[in-house]
Amino acid sequence: MSALSLKYARYWRNSLLDADNGKGTALPSGSVPCSLSQMDEGIIDNADLIARLFQDEEVDAETVEVTIRPFVYKSILHHGKTTGAGLPGEIYPVISNAVLYRSGHLYPVNAIIPRDLLEPLDTGSFSIAELSTLDRFATITQFPDFSNTALNGKTKAEWFNNKWEDYRHYCHEMLKFTGAYEIIDERYELIDVSYLIKEDIASDMIKSITQLYADIIKNNPLSPLFSTFTSAKQSATRETLQPNAFFSKRLGHSGNQFCLAEAQRDALSHLTAIKDGEILAVNGPAGTGKTTLLLSVVASTWVQAAIRGEHPEVILAASTNNQAVTNIIDAFGKDFSTGDGVFAGRWLPNVKSFGAYLPSVRSEADMSNKYQTRKFFETVESADYVNTAESHFIERAKLAFPDTGKDTVKPYVDQLHALIMQKYELLSRIEHTWLHLTAARKLVVTELGDHPESTVSERKRDLSEITNLLNNFEKMKDDWEDYLAREPIWYSLLSWIPPIKSKRSLLAKRFLKASGHDQYSTIEQVLPDMEKKIRLAKDNANKLKSSIEQAEQMLSDLSALESSWGVAVKPIAQNVPSGKLTIAMCDELTDITIRFELFLLTTHYWEGRWLLEMSALINQYKGDLAAEKRKTGRSSTQHRWHRRMMLTPCVVSTFHMLPKEMKASRNKAENYADDYLYDFASLLIVDEAGQVLPEVAGASFSLAKKAMVIGDTKQIEPIWSITKQVDMGNLTKEGLLPSEYDEVKYDKLNKTGVMASSGSVMLIAQNVTPYHYDVDLARGMYLFEHRRCYNEIIGYCDELCYSNKLILKRGPSAGNELPAMGYLHIDGICQSSNGGSRKNELEAETIAAWLMENKSRLEKKYGNTLDKIVGVVTPFSGQKNAIISACKAVGIAAGGKVGEVTVGTVHALQGAERLVVIFSPTYSKHNDGKFIDSSQSMLNVAVSRAKDNFLVFGDMDIFDPKQKHLPRGLLASYLFKEESNRLNFRPLPRRDLKCEKSGFSQLVNAEEHDLFLVETLNASKKDVHIVTPWLSLHSIQKEVMTAMVSAIQRGVSITVYTDELFNKDRQSMMLEAIEALKEKGIQTLIVKNVHSKNVMSDDYTHCVGSFNWFSAARHGQFKNYEISIVYRGSEMLKEIEAVKNALLQRAV
Repeated sequence: MSALSLKYARYWRNSLLDADNGKGTALPSGSVPCSLSQMDEGIIDNADLIARLFQDEEVDAETVEVTIRPFVYKSILHHGKTTGAGLPGEIYPVISNAVLYRSGHLYPVNAIIPRDLLEPLDTGSFSIAELSTLDRFATITQFPDFSNTALNGKTKAEWFNNKWEDYRHYCHEMLKFTGAYEIIDERYELIDVSYLIKEDIASDMIKSITQLYADIIKNNPLSPLFSTFTSAKQSATRETLQPNAFFSKRLGHSGNQFCLAEAQRDALSHLTAIKDGEILAVNGPAGTGKTTLLLSVVASTWVQAAIRGEHPEVILAASTNNQAVTNIIDAFGKDFSTGDGVFAGRWLPNVKSFGAYLPSVRSEADMSNKYQTRKFFETVESADYVNTAESHFIERAKLAFPDTGKDTVKPYVDQLHALIMQKYELLSRIEHTWLHLTAARKLVVTELGDHPESTVSERKRDLSEITNLLNNFEKMKDDWEDYLAREPIWYSLLSWIPPIKSKRSLLAKRFLKASGHDQYSTIEQVLPDMEKKIRLAKDNANKLKSSIEQAEQMLSDLSALESSWGVAVKPIAQNVPSGKLTIAMCDELTDITIRFELFLLTTHYWEGRWLLEMSALINQYKGDLAAEKRKTGRSSTQHRWHRRMMLTPCVVSTFHMLPKEMKASRNKAENYADDYLYDFASLLIVDEAGQVLPEVAGASFSLAKKAMVIGDTKQIEPIWSITKQVDMGNLTKEGLLPSEYDEVKYDKLNKTGVMASSGSVMLIAQNVTPYHYDVDLARGMYLFEHRRCYNEIIGYCDELCYSNKLILKRGPSAGNELPAMGYLHIDGICQSSNGGSRKNELEAETIAAWLMENKSRLEKKYGNTLDKIVGVVTPFSGQKNAIISACKAVGIAAGGKVGEVTVGTVHALQGAERLVVIFSPTYSKHNDGKFIDSSQSMLNVAVSRAKDNFLVFGDMDIFDPKQKHLPRGLLASYLFKEESNRLNFRPLPRRDLKCEKSGFSQLVNAEEHDLFLVETLNASKKDVHIVTPWLSLHSIQKEVMTAMVSAIQRGVSITVYTDELFNKDRQSMMLEAIEALKEKGIQTLIVKNVHSKNVMSDDYTHCVGSFNWFSAARHGQFKNYEISIVYRGSEMLKEIEAVKNALLQRAV
């Protein structure tokens, strides 16, 4: 292993420890308290405390690295309760890495707000600041440099006191700048304690990973894959394989109904092509069949091992969170087809999955009820089970091989292997014949053109003509020789005499002319010329004969190969004539025939092999299988894994558990030491790799020979656990970045994906993979066929992230009650929640009310419970809690547990799907933000989770379809594309506006709305503002126009706001209305993106709802039942000002 790889092992280990020890809402085990007064001075005046921190250090060690929590805040209690629901009891808003001297002096190297207190957050609701704000502070503020020990005329004590005061000032300024103090001071109080923890202490969560890193650093094992993963440079790009490459090496398939798509097949081919030590990146947008590919990879690898007749490969599948891992293990249990006939299903009892799941020890009991965990192997690796399983196996085998008649396992294993080899030969024959057939076809086209039969016929015609010409030449020669033979001899002897020469020549010319050959000037030219023509004609004739023979042989060979092709494809041809079958068509057909049959046969082959191995073990250990399990040496452990892969060809785990499972023991000085199985597993599969942190997964790459990394960097990014400042320090410490900040080198390293504050396993894989499938997209292979969502839904994601490269296979939505891309405008307000995150209570309450009102209809339509149908996604954890509370208030179980409607940030539905997804943007015109547009991933994930309907419930005024370069703007262009995308639902009152002083009332039809507007105009004293997305003069009621004119005459200012986009198709009507209103002294403002329908008057009256004031139909089929809410009171001033300012900012 290279020095660079060891640097990354140390760097990632330190990053894990920093993240683990750097939480702001949890105190790590092993933390040591000290008084706040000591921390204020930066000197630990406690010998026992210092001794504890220096425990296990060398005697002469002068320093130890620690993490300090200088400030501890405790939640303020009122009547024995905290001031806000969901608040942590204690928080640690500042964390620093520091060097502790034996003298007690602390030298901090940084100061940060812990990542788990910074938005964006995955789970939990409490935050005190935003990560982007902290980054801005760190960029503009210099941290005190304790490494610069120049005293500059001061005593050492004075120098230290000044530095420590600078450190404390930096911490306070950081909390002030980020706004953290505003939240902390309202809900917490500072207490008299601080904490230190030795940096080398790891929690149980990461201990197995840090221990593996420590072993790598100490023992420097050989691991080509880990070296590739830590290379931090882009691999040379190899030419991608031809379509249908490795036809006969792609040996297994998971089902008999659906074949792999072309891009999936290409990914499998390229995985087959990569060498040990290499990584294949597979970019898989949502719904493009990542899981299907994974199953086929496992099936194919399992069959390959069976054909070799050796032990099965060990395949590890891992990800970073339990959701991603259980998605994999669920697929191994339900997505492999059982097949039909005598080979269907499993031949061993109680084996229900093709995957083994290794959860945490504390989850083992629960998980073992659903999955095949360690308990499964404990059960089946027993003499009782083996005896029972052997009987089951032989009983099923006899049905499949009735002529065998044996009561032992071995004969059936041999017959299964023979059948596997026969099926494999079928694949090989198809590929071999196709290669020869295509070569023959290419040769025929090259030599004979696109119409070979015509070419041969033409050559035969040419030969016939040349033959006739040759015959003519030969006859002419014969005639000429006869002529010369008949000529008197004296003509020849006396031809030197001019008269005789002349006469002789004249007679010869007369003969030649009569024969049609009068081109010769002398007699001597005739015979040589005739002989030359005969030679040429013979040569041409021979060449044509040879070319015809070759052509006929080529056509004969081609015909024979066509016949061979027909024989080769007969097992799969079904109703397709062999002449029309291409290798691509065969690839599809063999997936659901031969390759699936191979998978079934292999399943039973390995079941039989497992029985033989277990029987041998039972005999070897005389029935005491516990003795075998006590053998933990490398050889025994590896053999055990190979044996278990005969039942479950893939081991599934999180990266936090995997290192613990992939280790053996070795003798060391009369004790046992960990002996990790480096370079052991044949394949490591990383799923949802775009979310996997490099430091979490990196160590596990040392355990495998090669890797397939599946993910999508356009989906959710990881929640990085450490800040940029801490990360820079760790990189510099290991020499991976220079000590002086170098933006070019930082950016270069950042692009490789290796950094703990910005990287991911998927980014690393893209960088080091040897293939680039589509040069317009990210490096690696790419899956394109999308089948999950309606085209209108996934079309948005395709345009947003994938350069319109996806192949949309489901089709457009048709005949559904809800639009595929729909929205409901809600005039809510975005506020800060108790935890500092954002919330919009009106949005939350409207979502809950809509779900309750539509629950029965949705459940009846889909024949399922609401929790299986609907998911709710929001950018903010505060809004997540608001929606959960609102749902529970109306009787809908919501959250994240089984049986509850899933409500959460986008992470809650990552890797999952729902028929209906509701998106709650939370932002409003009062408090808009850029978080939704900060990356493409949030809306890409949210939208692509929805199979049938993606519905936005929020303030649609903050969605501008003209800003298509932004994720939100592009979404707006899809939402507002059709008028039918707008949902109708009764508006709910805003609780922050509904108070005793102001009160509120409802308007429930057009007549009440018109009456309200007239009364408001008549009562107004200063101004009236009317917001109506559509504007038509004919829809302004006579009474309303009269009241407006009267108000204008009284000096009241009236402004009408309307939307440019909604009036686009009836612009003449809008202009007519504007002109008419102008004549009356009424101002009209055209505004971008108007969805609100308001009437505001005198900073006292505010009406908001669904009624289109100057476009609504009052009669006939287009008359709608509309509701608006009227708020009155002086408290409306702030709200009305916010609405007016938002409108003016969007004025055209």
